[in-house]
Amino acid sequence: MNKKKAIIITALLAAVLVSYIMIYAFDPGQTQGSINIGSNGNNGEENGTDDTNSSVKTDGQGQVYVAINFIKPPDNAGNYIVFEVELNTHTVDLNAIELGEMAIFEEDAGLTVEDGILWEVKKGSGHHISGHLTVPYDYGNDGRFPKGDYIKLVIKGLDGVERREFLWNKAELYKNIQGV
Repeated sequence: MNKKKAIIITALLAAVLVSYIMIYAFDPGQTQGSINIGSNGNNGEENGTDDTNSSVKTDGQGQVYVAINFIKPPDNAGNYIVFEVELNTHTVDLNAIELGEMAIFEEDAGLTVEDGILWEVKKGSGHHISGHLTVPYDYGNDGRFPKGDYIKLVIKGLDGVERREFLWNKAELYKNIQGV
């Protein structure tokens, strides 16, 4: 009987150890996609920016770590903005997520886009996915981008987190526009 108890206790301890390693030892903030943000970029905060001063914005709320990079302003070839998005987790199946339906684009000058935002997975599956969010953008009569001092991308409802906000000011946008 004692030998049987020892085997059961050993098996339970092994199961607990494996569970601990699977859940806690792997940081969901570790990026494995195409956005090169180095570390998790937020120094332990829930929201932040990459410490290399790039246009990558991060959010570590809930069980899904999100990194977003503004990569394309609207231009004559197409009136749309493109964001590169990376999602990482060890607890949520990301395959069924339609990020375009969760996204809202805003400018401080009053423009809001909720419809027509497209999500296209470029790489990965399951717990590590990266892709592009494409936002339709109307220059209007003035032809300016952005129309205000900043743009904001909001992700609503991802992994039960009510609202994740990613904000880029003009200086960050122009830095990227020059590199396009």
